[in-house]
Amino acid sequence: MLNVESGIAKGRTGGRSGVTNEELERGMELHERRLAAIDERLDRLAAASESHDKRLRRVEDNLVVQGEMLNRIDQRLDRLTALFEQSEAAHAEDRERIRLLQGAMASLFEHMEAFIRGLRPNGHEDHEDKAGDA
Repeated sequence: MLNVESGIAKGRTGGRSGVTNEELERGMELHERRLAAIDERLDRLAAASESHDKRLRRVEDNLVVQGEMLNRIDQRLDRLTALFEQSEAAHAEDRERIRLLQGAMASLFEHMEAFIRGLRPNGHEDHEDKAGDA
């Protein structure tokens, strides 16, 4: 079997004497099959490329949505952090007020105790009177 390529390789240039019409037709047929196979592959690659483009667009859309979500979460976290810091400051003020109040109450109780002891010189005077009366 001779084809166009082998005819050219042997030095035949395609004239009537070197290559037959059947060989030319076979060569053209092979060439058309190859072109058809290439076209088919190009069609599959184009379809795959479109599919990949669609997937990339979906990924890009998802990334945009996720970026927006992260931005919102970040803003909420900033607000919560500010609220927490305000709360901590308020709790620190409350703790200081409680310490002042406890100190004032302790001082008041000391004064009350001193006042009560001032009314009763030894603090047990009532008990002795009751014991002596009995």
